[in-house]
Amino acid sequence: MADKITIYEKPTCTKCREMNRFLQDHGVDFSKVNYYIEPLTKKKLAELIRKMKIKPRELLRTSESIYRELGLGKGEFTDDEIISLMVKHPDLIQRPIVERGNRPVDGRGVAVAVPALVECVDVEVRLERDGQRVPGVRVPGEAVQEEQ
Repeated sequence: MADKITIYEKPTCTKCREMNRFLQDHGVDFSKVNYYIEPLTKKKLAELIRKMKIKPRELLRTSESIYRELGLGKGEFTDDEIISLMVKHPDLIQRPIVERGNRPVDGRGVAVAVPALVECVDVEVRLERDGQRVPGVRVPGEAVQEEQ
């Protein structure tokens, strides 16, 4: 049985919509959590960050105005403070976060998440970006093709 896939998202986000479309197009069963309607708890966000084996700062959206307003670029915040700020201001959270069983995947775009999700897809996957095959993306059992 395949691991349960949950996408933590903002539905209006382009990368979230791309992830949804990819999974739907390939018949992957998944659930979605709009963390603006169902806010992530501090405990859940800390758990996802721990599972991704990253620091909270690595999940921050540095292009958001709230990032600048709070002075998060100065590096004077503890991990716990950063998580609290992300819970309070969900615009600070990189999205989508894709959780596959016990393995969250940084899903900042289909090309980033697909290698970890591809074994859930029961069809041959060919992702293309700008008319080119996305490097490093292959289906299980597919031979690795040398880059030319």
